[in-house]
Amino acid sequence: MTSTTLALAAILALAPPAQVADERPQADTPAPDGPAAELADLQQRLEDAGGSLPEPYAVFKAEFEAFAAKYTDREAGLTAKLWLLQQCWWQREDGTMETNARKRADAILAEHPDSKQLARMAEYQYVFSAKDRTEVLTKLRSSPHAEVRGYAIYELAKREKPEARETMLKLLLKEYADVPCRLTTFGALAEAHLNPHPPEALKNGQPAPEILGTDVDGNPMKLSDYRGKVVVLDFWGHW
Repeated sequence: MTSTTLALAAILALAPPAQVADERPQADTPAPDGPAAELADLQQRLEDAGGSLPEPYAVFKAEFEAFAAKYTDREAGLTAKLWLLQQCWWQREDGTMETNARKRADAILAEHPDSKQLARMAEYQYVFSAKDRTEVLTKLRSSPHAEVRGYAIYELAKREKPEARETMLKLLLKEYADVPCRLTTFGALAEAHLNPHPPEALKNGQPAPEILGTDVDGNPMKLSDYRGKVVVLDFWGHW
């Protein structure tokens, strides 16, 4: 874990958050029925219309709200509610994003306090005001699921002052090291933040620091395997 670099952690941490489309059935699995089938159809039509963008959101908002109300006590209904929470982002320009996001978050926390899907709420923290973000993430730390607690601690840590941030990162490293976070683990992320490369190691002409990870096919890889070849590192994010 100590060879995992901050660069790799940043890439993995900024990978696109899980979209509701992730739950659509795969070709080698039985077709769902009931709420799952309805949700899959709704998600597919959303994806065909362009996905999570302002125009599809305006068109599909009412359908997702109706689905969430119809299956309000089911996990499928929660998936729709979380999509609506994430889409509050498109209301930022008219000034209603933070208010609407908090209302949706409070309802979700009241109705689904023990769901593993609440990890997405921590990922969607960008729709909250600073005060609401801290309050919501703090509530998520009481989740029975390590993944949800890990996301909450990690997002809180990034906004703390250095001493408190270090304490939270050490907690992740001690108690959540093997808990998955996107394509990596909270332990790898904490290690990268706690032990960044010194500036002198990143100067022009220095060998590139090692990066360990997996390729697009899920196979282990490391940057040094490509030594002597031209390598492009693409840093990107999703907001």
